[in-house]
Amino acid sequence: MRRRNFQRDNLGEMPYGNREKDNFGKRYNDEEAGRIRNDRDEGGRTHGSQLREIFDRIKDLEDEHSKLLHENVELKKRITHLEAEHSNLLHENVELKKRITHLELLANPEMKTIIEEQEKVDKKAKELAKRKKDLEKLFALQDANNG
Repeated sequence: MRRRNFQRDNLGEMPYGNREKDNFGKRYNDEEAGRIRNDRDEGGRTHGSQLREIFDRIKDLEDEHSKLLHENVELKKRITHLEAEHSNLLHENVELKKRITHLELLANPEMKTIIEEQEKVDKKAKELAKRKKDLEKLFALQDANNG
């Protein structure tokens, strides 16, 4: 009983008949080689043409996959850009709301006085914080020189 070459059966190719050995060193006679080479499916296609169709389809799918990956990268870049723009707009919105509130408070004479006093206190607090920092640096230098 003859062993059949699995690879050759699936490809449907036996171009050399009994003149060449297959990959496993087994010879096929011309009749068997012709039968394998001409074996067709229900649609009349040979195994080789079926494989070519499958490989062409795989190539098309790989190309489409590559295009989709590229498109995905571009969409992710666009999303990142839009998220950054959204964040900037939210920050701007907060600043505008603060400004509106400040202007509304300034429209009220009593609140205007309170706001002005608060601004003076804030300014003085910043000055004192700066002086404190300068004094701490000075004391640190004196300690370093004395130590």
